[in-house]
Amino acid sequence: MEKESLGLGMVSGICFSTRKRVASVIVVQDESGKPLVNGQCGWGLPGGKIEEGESPADALFREWKEEVGTEENIPIIDEDSVIVIPRTGDEGPYKQYLIPVRLGSSPAPLRKTGCPGETGPPTWISLQDITMGEIPVFWTHWEIIMYYWTRPLARYDKEAAFIATHLAKKLGIEL
Repeated sequence: MEKESLGLGMVSGICFSTRKRVASVIVVQDESGKPLVNGQCGWGLPGGKIEEGESPADALFREWKEEVGTEENIPIIDEDSVIVIPRTGDEGPYKQYLIPVRLGSSPAPLRKTGCPGETGPPTWISLQDITMGEIPVFWTHWEIIMYYWTRPLARYDKEAAFIATHLAKKLGIEL
């Protein structure tokens, strides 16, 4: 991936389990298919701002270490499938990079590392908890979760794909 400087760039990652082709955004699936989120004021997918001189891939590795765990469970990036979403925030337009990754091995035990107070501990949650409103998820992350749950999941888990599609329609998200 080409290095570029993005003043207001953001990065998130899409993690695929090595055991299942089930996906969410910078979400590692555990053996029961639950995605990983973290948060304090609301729940979101691990990721964050791209710092000066950092490529989106470098930012993803840094954020992964800070918010999820150690170098032992850093994902391997699939650079051919990067998605760039134009966004507009309080400080103006920026790009959000969604970077598909695969774990090199089964997910290691998670622990909070890096920047204390930046996020809550990483937590495994079920898609049903998200869709039933049990877990408040940031709006922009909703769009991404719904998009990825309906694509690859439809082949493997019809019930979860149905839930995601139904929720997306209810929330007015175009898939």
